[in-house]
Amino acid sequence: MSKKTRIKQERLEAMESEFQTLLLSCLAECAKGRYGLFGQNSHLDPEERYWRWPEAKHPREFAAEIRIERSHDGKMNPLSERFLQLCAAKDPNTLGEPQLASQLLDELQEQV
Repeated sequence: MSKKTRIKQERLEAMESEFQTLLLSCLAECAKGRYGLFGQNSHLDPEERYWRWPEAKHPREFAAEIRIERSHDGKMNPLSERFLQLCAAKDPNTLGEPQLASQLLDELQEQV
C-alpha cells in the first residue's frame, strides 16, 4: 500500500468515526422530538428560523462525503448509506423524524 493510499484510508476512517459519533448524538436528540436531522421539513423553513439546529447538517454532509470517497473503491459504508436513504425518504407515508431516529437507533442496537 502506498503512502498516499494509506493516508487517504486513515483520513476516511477518521471521517467515518467522527460521522458515527456525531450521528449517534444527533439521533438521540432527534428521538426526543427535535426536528432537522433528516431534513424532512427543510422546504418549510429554508432560512432555518424555526428549526435551527446547525449540528444536524453535519451528519448529512459527512455521509455524502463518505459516499463519494467510498465509491472510488467500489465500496460503501452501511451506516452512512442507511442514513442517506432515510434522509431521502420524503413521501407522505414516511415516519416523522423522531420516529426515524428511534428506528435507526434500534437498528444500530441490534447490530451490536
